[in-house]
Amino acid sequence: MRRRDRALLVILALTAFGFEWEGRLGRLERELASAPPGRRQEVVRLLAAYPAAEVADALLQALQDEDAGVRSAAAEAAGRVRLRQAVPALLAWLADPDADGRAAAARALGRIAEASAVPSLVRTLGDADPLVRVAAVDALENLGRASGGDESVVPLLGRLEDDDPRVRSRAARALASLGDPRALVPLIGRGRDEAPEVRAVVYGALGRLGDRRATPALVQGLRDGNEEARLAAVGALGRMADPRAREPLLELVEDGDARVVRAAIAALGELPGETVVLALIGLLPRHPIPAGDALLQRPLPASGDDPVAVLLARRCRDLAGRNEAPMNATVLARRLLQRPQPSVGEDLREALRRARPSELPALLSALARSGDEEAGVLLLAQRFEGRGL
Repeated sequence: MRRRDRALLVILALTAFGFEWEGRLGRLERELASAPPGRRQEVVRLLAAYPAAEVADALLQALQDEDAGVRSAAAEAAGRVRLRQAVPALLAWLADPDADGRAAAARALGRIAEASAVPSLVRTLGDADPLVRVAAVDALENLGRASGGDESVVPLLGRLEDDDPRVRSRAARALASLGDPRALVPLIGRGRDEAPEVRAVVYGALGRLGDRRATPALVQGLRDGNEEARLAAVGALGRMADPRAREPLLELVEDGDARVVRAAIAALGELPGETVVLALIGLLPRHPIPAGDALLQRPLPASGDDPVAVLLARRCRDLAGRNEAPMNATVLARRLLQRPQPSVGEDLREALRRARPSELPALLSALARSGDEEAGVLLLAQRFEGRGL
């Protein structure tokens, strides 16, 4: 065997056993000391793909680099690998004259989730630069999720009053993520924030908290002058699933704006109760697609009759001979694909007896999927008479 072939076999064998080519990390570490700044930043990003124990020394070295871009990249990498040895240096960076460096340090400390960093990050919430404050908010959110949130919530509540809307928005989102009930009343208060982007985030945060005491504030948000904020309030009410939202959402369907109408109908679909099902069925003639989707997406009961199927079949019976029957039957047929329900067969058979010829295909399709015992005979009779499928 030639020497070249033997060398190739050795390389393949080492690769098969998970061997990493000797010197790769060493070369990267050497480049940190000699390569141009742009390449050093790239090297630092490559180091972030390795376990913390293998790159700790190199990243600690990069945190002291003379180039600010390299130091920021090193902070990000330290956060990604959760390098706890970097915490003292990152804490010192929170007092760095460069705002980008302070923000990078705050983000990295949040990713590392070192509890001892909380007091320093709380102080950083008062930084003169709003983007640094945003980074501190994000870091405290991460630390709060890791520790249960007790030490993060109160400082974050204070940032709801920040001068900068970006900070207020991030604080609202962070508080919703932590899910602490202490955030409810302050968030309701921020529902009247002067900045529409903040109001939109606040409405979404109230929806995530899921406390129905926020329903009146969200109903007020349905009249927000900003469309994005209004849409956020609609979505939050759907997520809240408070039956009290039914009438306000139905009123919003008359808004005329297509996006708002679709969102309001989707939110209605999240509310409980047969009255909501009836309301959605009533919307089918004017808004067939969103109302039909909302009906189809309602969860099936664990046992017993499906109220959506029952009410749609009853509607088919009552409207047989009129233009609305096929639309209801089409939605019903799709619903029955999820789970057949023989109990709707009687209403569908009665609808067929009253139906016009043009209505037969949709009604027969629903009957065929119902699981009704008499459906097969009736379908054959319809086919034999040439009236149906």
